[in-house]
Amino acid sequence: MRILNVLAFPGSVHDQFVFASSALSTEMERLYTNRIGQFYLLGDSGYASEPYMLVPILHANEGSPEYRYTKNHCLVRNNIERVFGVLKGRWRCLKKDRVLHYKPKKAGVIINCCAILHNMAIHEYT
Repeated sequence: MRILNVLAFPGSVHDQFVFASSALSTEMERLYTNRIGQFYLLGDSGYASEPYMLVPILHANEGSPEYRYTKNHCLVRNNIERVFGVLKGRWRCLKKDRVLHYKPKKAGVIINCCAILHNMAIHEYT
């Protein structure tokens, strides 16, 4: 339930654009290109498939290896969605029906702070 990386991007942009603009994307590409370890990220179907980005296989035939892979991928992604739910429950200003009435840069700082405080709370109570 710990958040390992957060990038609050100003405005409304697609997740793939945010990832492509991130230092994490550059680092994952470097690790893959230089064959340093085997590191993978899980992405939903909105992300481009990369050697280090595992995305679900849409329209896989039931019972096929692709179907089993996608089913397991979704089970793991449920944990990620649960983290988002806990974060939004703990910091209600992050909920969709709430609006951060600040300029995008300040709203990004608030989001980053919420993630840090979330991790601190988990560390303290586990």
